[in-house]
Amino acid sequence: MRLKGFVCTLAVAVALALPARADTPEQRMARAMDHALQGDVAQVHAELLAILSEYPASPMARALLEAGPEGSLLQRVQALLPAPPAPKPVPPVVAQCTQAPQILDLSERILAQRASLPGFAPANFGGTAMYLWLHYANPDPNTAMARFQSVAAQARRPPRDLLALSQVWAVATLGVEQGFAALRVDPVTGVAQGDTDLWRQVILADDGATFFALLRQIRANPALQPRFDNNWRGGWTIPALLSDLEDSRKLKIARRAEEAGEIGFAGLLLASREKQHAYREFIAAHPENEMLKSRSPDTFGLLLERDKPLKPLAGQTFRQMDVDIFDVFRAGLRAGEADFLMTLLNQTGWQSEIAGAAREYLGQVAAGNLSAAGPLETNWLFLADAVASRRPVADLHRSMSGWDIPTRVRHYAGRAQATVDWMRALRTVVPYVQGQVGGVAVPKNLSNDFPWTDFIQVAQQVREGRGFVLATPEQVMMAVEILASAGRYPEAIRLAEEKMQGVARLAFYRDLAQRLDKGCEGWTYLPGQSVLLGGSYPWRF
Repeated sequence: MRLKGFVCTLAVAVALALPARADTPEQRMARAMDHALQGDVAQVHAELLAILSEYPASPMARALLEAGPEGSLLQRVQALLPAPPAPKPVPPVVAQCTQAPQILDLSERILAQRASLPGFAPANFGGTAMYLWLHYANPDPNTAMARFQSVAAQARRPPRDLLALSQVWAVATLGVEQGFAALRVDPVTGVAQGDTDLWRQVILADDGATFFALLRQIRANPALQPRFDNNWRGGWTIPALLSDLEDSRKLKIARRAEEAGEIGFAGLLLASREKQHAYREFIAAHPENEMLKSRSPDTFGLLLERDKPLKPLAGQTFRQMDVDIFDVFRAGLRAGEADFLMTLLNQTGWQSEIAGAAREYLGQVAAGNLSAAGPLETNWLFLADAVASRRPVADLHRSMSGWDIPTRVRHYAGRAQATVDWMRALRTVVPYVQGQVGGVAVPKNLSNDFPWTDFIQVAQQVREGRGFVLATPEQVMMAVEILASAGRYPEAIRLAEEKMQGVARLAFYRDLAQRLDKGCEGWTYLPGQSVLLGGSYPWRF
């Protein structure tokens, strides 16, 4: 090495100096020689410059500065040395989202109040709150582990997803080996008995190297393999959790999956890449895998950025139905954190009408007038109106009253039509309560089942600000949501504390925390989750 080779040059400087004495320039030169042998460029520079600055009149300094035909000894030494490393850039200070304290407050309220819920209800709350607390409080590992333990112990039933969250957090924070060690869990057993979020995090630790090594051990263990395979399902469910990765990482993980014999996993992950040549080559290399060919990327709608279906695989032809369903998939993927189009299509068979609405919506997204990131209410109302323009409104209302929207999407959710009605009513009254308009009329396409009279009376109370007379839990929910939709979060939370019942109150807190997070760091949102993950999101760190 050039650096080690110039040690003799430094030795010349020592020879030119006076005999060494303690804490002298000679001692610094000796240290510089040691650093040179170790390859520590920065310290060599530091020692040489210290001699010149601290002992400018010393023989050693004169020797370093003595001019020769090729310049001074210092110049010749520095010519042999690489440049000292540049100081590491100081990361910019990122301004904290203004709603971060509100998100933390809501999370703390859920964690503090869940134990008082009746029956099995405590198990339904706490996971999301703990997840958001970890991100926005940013605790050190010891504090986080203690909080996990306290949340698990504070009620008869811990949050049903707390164990999975603790495993994902530990692996993300401490690494696979140390993370499982902190949880006192063997990594092979932990992965075998874990869920999809944990698998995602272990895969991300080193792009699948550790995961597929553990998978081989699971396959060799008759006590672990059956349960794992039952949850693994051939690996078909996992690529959707990796949809946010860049193409290069997907390719690396897919190659390791293929080497491990996980053909379905590898194929579907390759199918989710924007560049499709690797997927085409993969299909050609595995002609025997009929299931892989039948589960094409278009069927799963994994192509988040694609504007049209892929060209047919060998032996396939596209029908208009294939194109229509693909467009409904694409619109659903871009609807926000949840989708109703695919369910409506399955319930009604209105293929051309719903596909037409989907294409109209996609056009607005492409034009920048709507966004896949939401707001969800804006997207859903556009889609509902687009379908209503192609079918009798009464038919749409009747069909959308046939299934439920979960309260994790919106705390006021119920039947799909009722949920859309809430969104429609809120869009109408928020400008009114904010004083932007003097009055409101019944909005177009609102169903006859929605309690509009109660809703507008509550909106008037919010606008007037003289207190509330709320006769029913539904009216309380109306007042709380109108305040929240108008951006008056402290008032909404205060009213919820005073008037809402336990489960409804915590459902509101969770919903509002997730909505605020979408406008901050977005930990509760993954593009495409509406279709790929059924509206849920993975624990991500």
